[in-house]
Amino acid sequence: GGYGGDRGGGGGGGSATESGGKLFVRGLNFDSSEKDVEDLFIKFGKVTEARVATDRETGSSRGFGFVTFEDPRDADDAIRQLDNSEFMGRTIFVQVSKPKAPGGGGGGYGRLSSYHPQLFCMSPVLTILSPFAMPPA
Repeated sequence: GGYGGDRGGGGGGGSATESGGKLFVRGLNFDSSEKDVEDLFIKFGKVTEARVATDRETGSSRGFGFVTFEDPRDADDAIRQLDNSEFMGRTIFVQVSKPKAPGGGGGGYGRLSSYHPQLFCMSPVLTILSPFAMPPA
């Protein structure tokens, strides 16, 4: 399944059409709600999802989120207009949300899934070893 794995990257020039219209937004005001973010992006086209990452303990915003447009071309417009612009008193940065690729942030997470076949091959080995791991009954 290493299909299209090396294509990511492309720096800031990457187009949202590759991400299916999903954008990563950082620098958000900690008071901004998902509704605030959606209202900002809806000017550019139909938003199918606006998510603000929140702290599990406190429930407060972590200052970044994701916005998904129905039409990736609208997402491209939003990047051009909103990246490095001011929103609720803070400068926000808008970029294409890249799927977790090896080497990307949290890349270890993405790499694991591509190695699934080996994991399955190992499971029989574990079952063969397990009788030795337990003291004889």
